[in-house]
Amino acid sequence: MYRAFNTAVSGLQANQTRMEVIGNNIANVNTTAFKSNRATFEELFAQNLRGAGQPNGNRGGIDPMQVGLGTHVVSIDTIFTQGALQTTGKNTDIAIQGKGFLVLRDVQGAQMYSRDGNLGLDADRRLVSATGLMVQGYTADKQGVINENGPIGNITIEANRTYPPRATTKVNVAGNIYRPSSLTAAEAYAHSQQGRVTSGVTVTGLGNGAGQLQLGTANPNTLDAGEFTINNVSIVGTVPLVATDTTTTVMQKLADLINFHKDKTNVVATVKQAASAGAGENQIVLTQLQPSTDKQIVVGGTGLAGITLNASQLFTAGTTTIETLATNTTGQATAASISLTSGDILVNGVDIGSLAATPATSTAEQNAQSIISLINAKTDVTGVTAFSDGNGRISLKAMARDIILSGQTVAAGLVPTAATPGGVTKPNVSGLFTGLNQAKTATVIAGTSTDVFDALGAKHTIAMDYISDYDVVVAGGIVQGTRDSGIWNWAATSGEANVAVLSSDGNTTTSNLPLRQVSFNDKGILSNFSGRFTLNFLNSDAINANSIFSFNTNLSPNISQPQPMTVDVGTAGDTNGLTQFSGPQTLTVATQDGYSAGDLSSFTIAPDGTIRGLFSNGQLLSLGKLAMASFVNEDGLIRGQQTSGQGGNVYQETSNSGSARIGFAQAAGNGTIIGGALEGSNVDLAEQFTDMIVTQRAFQANSRTITTADEMLQEVLSLRR
Repeated sequence: MYRAFNTAVSGLQANQTRMEVIGNNIANVNTTAFKSNRATFEELFAQNLRGAGQPNGNRGGIDPMQVGLGTHVVSIDTIFTQGALQTTGKNTDIAIQGKGFLVLRDVQGAQMYSRDGNLGLDADRRLVSATGLMVQGYTADKQGVINENGPIGNITIEANRTYPPRATTKVNVAGNIYRPSSLTAAEAYAHSQQGRVTSGVTVTGLGNGAGQLQLGTANPNTLDAGEFTINNVSIVGTVPLVATDTTTTVMQKLADLINFHKDKTNVVATVKQAASAGAGENQIVLTQLQPSTDKQIVVGGTGLAGITLNASQLFTAGTTTIETLATNTTGQATAASISLTSGDILVNGVDIGSLAATPATSTAEQNAQSIISLINAKTDVTGVTAFSDGNGRISLKAMARDIILSGQTVAAGLVPTAATPGGVTKPNVSGLFTGLNQAKTATVIAGTSTDVFDALGAKHTIAMDYISDYDVVVAGGIVQGTRDSGIWNWAATSGEANVAVLSSDGNTTTSNLPLRQVSFNDKGILSNFSGRFTLNFLNSDAINANSIFSFNTNLSPNISQPQPMTVDVGTAGDTNGLTQFSGPQTLTVATQDGYSAGDLSSFTIAPDGTIRGLFSNGQLLSLGKLAMASFVNEDGLIRGQQTSGQGGNVYQETSNSGSARIGFAQAAGNGTIIGGALEGSNVDLAEQFTDMIVTQRAFQANSRTITTADEMLQEVLSLRR
């Protein structure tokens, strides 16, 4: 009878322990990364009442007979199932999805393990757990390289960490630069009103010699103040020459010098190759940026006539000039009677009308004024005004565009011509001719800008203008309209007084100046691109005393060399860069690879445990990597800080867990780290409440066993009465 008491007591004790386990699970239902436990029972030793009997002849065998002596708790297991992830948004919070433990170290140096990712930074910027244990991991060097095979240690996030700058070496340009395939005079005028089609002056040089260049009168390769002006701004500086220079490379250098003054002239210079009868022409094209209704490009200067290349004059001064056709080489209108019939002179496609015969006693100036009156009467339509120098020379001034002169040839079908550099001739119109007779009808501009960075991280804004001209269509001596030449030329410029943007690769001993141009096929897809640019950093007196092409080391701080950059506009035959489709202009600099110095502003923890610093310049740098531990038998871990007798939501290894295998997330079977989140408890309340009911009933049943046994014993004792 007494065995029943002992058996029931063992049941009470086992279920009491089980209830304690259930209570602990419920108490930790909101504990970060808590892993629930379960209690399992085992039967105690059973007392043998009879042994087993072997069968013998006609007698069968006998089974053993035993009475159990109760139960006891055989194990309390930790259930390492995944807890639910809860997003927190805190950059130091992490959750482990999958297997593995964070590695921590206490003040005595004991190594511990936890799945609790509630981390933070202490006053020394060390990554620590909520209880102050040091998070262990792999450190990174100043370049962000992590030694994953090295020892683990404390992870420190330096507050004053700086990311070094990187000089820009490549600029990626993309977008659409559209131009119609052809323009009539009326269309050219309409486009000019949109503000992105502007007048231009074509400057022509011929020949292919070894760079014979004559600039100023005082120094053949130097322009001094007043010798060459664009829009009343002196273009000053020196153009260096090398033995391998060609007409194209010399013009490219001269264009660089002109563009160095763009901020004051509002004119950008590009270099192009144009077909011509007999020989190709290398041309500098001066284009007015953002023209208004009264702007034009005026080229002048005391040394203008001396600016030659290979014995060919490069620039023509003043406005577009009209002269009456005569033997008068001074450009004055012919004295005596002149007359015009309707259709003789068209300005921008508009017939200026007829002119009755002037008196035979008319002076050249009187005749000029008669023609000027007809032209100016149509200014509202043509956008062109005419004026005289007082001596019979007529000049035309365009309003934000080039001038198209067209009309009938002179009497008897004679086609007058005028010599141009190289002996090439161009048709003239209706008894008048212009010094820029092969005038463009319009220039289409597609512009953008980008910030680039030098070796010290200083930011410089570079403008990039893509310019395309239309060629004049001449048929039977009559200028009829324009057609697409299919080529865009481009220039890079800076508005900073101490930055020159050059066409070279930064080597002043060579003539590596490829022509800057872009071409497309008939489907608007990129077919060819060439050109690059180099930033040259100058001191304040460079534009007066030194050439912008010579690098000056008088800088504080010093930048040791020019900074060459390549330009990538996509792959030829593809649409991954520049295109020329019908549609709006969408030119943009997609990317550039430079950046300034940056300070550490925040950090994130990647899925593989890498701690990546985010700097104020937008760059990322690896600062370290969290270590992660795994075990052969994670059920063999012991809970709590055994050295201090505290809990702390940690585990320590035991002889049955096996030694920790130290690695990192997403490797060797370890799980993934989720930044900005915490793992919740894996306690299932519904399961715990169910177990609680079962445990309670089992405890009650064992209690009833004791009560019943007591009543039975009481009956035995009452037999003697």
